Amino acid sequence: MLDISIPSGSEAAGFYASAYTLADGSTVISYRGTDGLDPFAEGNDILNGWVAGAGTQTGQTKLAMQARGS
Repeated sequence: MLDISIPSGSEAAGFYASAYTLADGSTVISYRGTDGLDPFAEGNDILNGWVAGAGTQTGQTKLAMQARGS
């Protein structure tokens, strides 16, 4: 595992990321989002996952860019 910083507020938003290096030297960044359907929960999947899949920037996509170092 590589040491990457997880942005503050990630846990409340239902976001997590980790990075690791494969045997061939390439780096993999793995993102984990939410799976909750409660529309009133801060890190709910409807507002963070589904709309992000449609190309809309969400709180979790912003956290992913921060964790990646954009």
